[in-house]
Amino acid sequence: MSDLVKCLVWDLDDTLWGGVLLEHDATAPHPEARRVLRRLDERGIVHAVASRSEAALATAHLDAHGLSEMFCSLQIGWGAKSAAVRRIAEELNIGLAAIAFVDNDPVERAEVAAALPEVRCYAAEELASLPDRPEFTPAVVTADARDRRKRYLAEQVRRHSASTFEGSDAEFLAGLGLVMTVRRAGAADLERAHELTVRTNQLNTTGRTFDSDELRELSASPRHEVLIASLRDRFGDYGVIGVAVSEFRGDDAALLLLLMSCRVMSRGVGGALLAHLIDRARARGQRAVAEFVATPANRVMLVTLRFAGFAMLEQRGERKLLAHDGSTAVPNTGHVLMRAPDAPLPPGDLVSGLLRQAARVPERTALVSGDRRLSYRELDSGTAELAARLVGAGVRPGDVVLCQLSQGADTLVAMLAALRAGAAWWLVDPGRTEAQVQRLLDQIHCTAVVYDASEPPAWLPRASCDVHDAATTRSGLTVSRLPRAASAPHGGPGDVVQHEEPTSDPVAGDRAVEPARRDHSAPVPATPAGDSTARDAVRPVPAPVSGAWPPPSSAPAYVITTSGSTGTPKAVVVSRANLAAMIAGRNYPYTDGELVTLSTCPLTADASMLFAPWALTVGGTVVVPTHRELPDAAAVAALAERTRVSHLIATPSYYRLLLDALITPSVVALAGEQVPTALAVRHHERLPNTLLLNEYGPTEATVTCVWHTVEAGAAPEIVPIGTAMPGNSALVLGPDLRPGRDGELYLGGDQIAQGYAGDPGRTATRFVADPAAGEPGARMYRTGDLARRNDSGDLEFLGRRDGQVQIRGARVELPAVEAVLESHPEVAHAVALMIETADQPSQLVAYIVPVAPGAPPTRRALARHCAEHLAAMEIPARFVRIGTLPIAAAGKLDEAALRAAADGPALPSPARDGWTARELELGALWSAALEHDDFDRADSFFEVGGNSHSVVHLHLRLEQRWPGALRVGQLFDLHTLAAQAEALEEALAAEPAAGAANSTQAFEL
Repeated sequence: MSDLVKCLVWDLDDTLWGGVLLEHDATAPHPEARRVLRRLDERGIVHAVASRSEAALATAHLDAHGLSEMFCSLQIGWGAKSAAVRRIAEELNIGLAAIAFVDNDPVERAEVAAALPEVRCYAAEELASLPDRPEFTPAVVTADARDRRKRYLAEQVRRHSASTFEGSDAEFLAGLGLVMTVRRAGAADLERAHELTVRTNQLNTTGRTFDSDELRELSASPRHEVLIASLRDRFGDYGVIGVAVSEFRGDDAALLLLLMSCRVMSRGVGGALLAHLIDRARARGQRAVAEFVATPANRVMLVTLRFAGFAMLEQRGERKLLAHDGSTAVPNTGHVLMRAPDAPLPPGDLVSGLLRQAARVPERTALVSGDRRLSYRELDSGTAELAARLVGAGVRPGDVVLCQLSQGADTLVAMLAALRAGAAWWLVDPGRTEAQVQRLLDQIHCTAVVYDASEPPAWLPRASCDVHDAATTRSGLTVSRLPRAASAPHGGPGDVVQHEEPTSDPVAGDRAVEPARRDHSAPVPATPAGDSTARDAVRPVPAPVSGAWPPPSSAPAYVITTSGSTGTPKAVVVSRANLAAMIAGRNYPYTDGELVTLSTCPLTADASMLFAPWALTVGGTVVVPTHRELPDAAAVAALAERTRVSHLIATPSYYRLLLDALITPSVVALAGEQVPTALAVRHHERLPNTLLLNEYGPTEATVTCVWHTVEAGAAPEIVPIGTAMPGNSALVLGPDLRPGRDGELYLGGDQIAQGYAGDPGRTATRFVADPAAGEPGARMYRTGDLARRNDSGDLEFLGRRDGQVQIRGARVELPAVEAVLESHPEVAHAVALMIETADQPSQLVAYIVPVAPGAPPTRRALARHCAEHLAAMEIPARFVRIGTLPIAAAGKLDEAALRAAADGPALPSPARDGWTARELELGALWSAALEHDDFDRADSFFEVGGNSHSVVHLHLRLEQRWPGALRVGQLFDLHTLAAQAEALEEALAAEPAAGAANSTQAFEL
């Protein structure tokens, strides 16, 4: 019989209170009974009720005196009390030997004692002395123990939710949002670890036990590791639910003890913890083995080990030794998000996941872009080769590699190579101006630049790059070392900092090694193709230099720029742990071997990474539209169907153009803009079997961290953005920082980025302490977005509080646009607004008050001025001249008046003298598509306000006037009016009789 009592079961009448409820003489609960309830509850001993009475009457009396929440189970009725006690034991999953029963009636006590001899029975007269008895006095009271009652009550809510859930058990588990955190045990954790070994009924354990002193000694040993696992879900915190003790034996990491609380046996989390222990061993270059000692009750743990892929190595009596091959995936773990802040590699690590797939499915297609298809083997070797070049250029963990490449296969290769070298990537579109790149280099220290040899960056000579540092890979990519003078120095919160502290050698285990030397010649070998040794084949990339792998999880994974309120872009630093948490949190449905992802967002936008990194860690194929295909929605739709894309990510604006041409996707995720209800309805009409997700997340929270499944048949006024993904939190706070229904949206969790490079002040302002996290140093991000919770608990996006808007998936700060415009010498005041119409996508419109009203600047001059300081998405599509800023009665800017003036007087346009008749005719179509006349025959359509939407409108008008003369793809290459007019003349001369019957027909958007 167990010494300690875990649950005290109470009678009510003449025990908890005086008198009998049904005789209407019941008193308030005895003060001494209240004291016993509180004292035992603080020790982690839970309470239950087994009483003869009317349930409703007894519950009402408990409620009236504020005691209902003190009891984890209420068994009130007219059956035998022994049966009630048995039901309590089953409901709370507590052994009968750990239950005590108190009742004033000796007959009732005798009935329980006879039927359940393991249960200890006490008279009501003994109640006051119970807290002083040894069986009610644990040696140590842990924090988990003090919260035990709350966790049992949360479990009741879970069970009720499960009983009313209409889907399968697997679907219910997937919806729980289970998050397991595994970390090394500290001094305060050891008592809880020992408590688990004492409290558990030994069903879910590998068999060995350790007392507190032994656990303390093992946790201090460099040859051992003591881990504790805690669990939480959307209903609350389970507390510490597992203990794992490992011993490092050369090439093996031997699991000496794995013990899981019986409270979570139905949650399927044992396999998830085993999968993490296997990954943890693999990150050290070790094989995971497990010792199992059979007991009369622990066969379920042996089944769990075998189900996870552990095979029998040897058996001596009751002791068994099992081993895992390192490549067999542990099944049924996708419903648990794993967190491990002190693991050698964070769960979800992109590089290790990619290498696992290169060993598992080396010939499967990993990447498709343009006319290139790379298998996992080729992607592995290609990224390894480029990583070696980066190391040779001086790149080390914590550094940043600038990748200035037009979008294509090489872009993704360069991004992954930077990670394999232990560094971070920073992707810059070649369309960025020299001034923009140089301003960013003032914030971000970059060690090297990767570029296409045929498109060298125009700014590179100014960086004084030593040509002897340049090296070209077999793919045609060039790596050049950048001197420190070309970019910002390190230092300061939010900066990209270099990590060169001693770390662990992947072969030597925990042995500390010296910081990495600047040896520029060490190669980064590829994973061997067809290696029969699974453990070796799936090991991480060997260190480029001793001790360089794995890099710290706090090291940056990538740097990505977003707009700034002064017109200066902000450089957001996302750590390897942030990226890994984002990947680990993805749990989309897919079929192995059929997962094909495509993003319509450019790789310079973080929304493009919503599917791709996750897909590469599970053996999927990533389709990357080239920089020529991406602006052409028809070409992207054809690419999606040709490659049989199963998972598509798009902005709502782009998805409108794709939807009618799509057949194959099983999952569509929309992000970057508010999803119109009409688009959601149209999706379900067109693709009724395709899952539609609305995902939300700023760059500072690593892609997306809030999601919502848009159900068919629902047509809400606002499509919700949903709830926080596992591992994340989303709070709606008012001005007083108190939770409310409406307010500003704050995000927390593992995906919150490190901050802004070179801007500690802005980092401190936007990344603030998270008091709700319960972890030291936890932060949350102030999004500046206004939100509310609807009656279903889902979040609804209500707009921005700081002037930010979304334009075709890109985040634009209106004050940034206004600041740039007002820096023009001919502009006195400027206001930027988003203008929406029923039949056109949203447009950014700038209202200009000229310095000289009679001589306003031209539209072309303002557009070129903006292009020098802003990204393409941030340049206004229209410029409207106004005499003064309209002010409303309340003293605020009258936005309604500005919107009414959106079709106001245009800025001066260039004369069209000398244009041919065909150019004049074509110019009229340009004017209709662009909604202005400020362009010349040599101007690029895309530099005078054109975009992927307006070019489709232009093509529609061309089709109506000259059917079949020009293809939409030609308009992206022949982007000047003169070039289009010349091509038009040639086409009409070649086919003078061509008619609409042989042409592409116009379609309505």
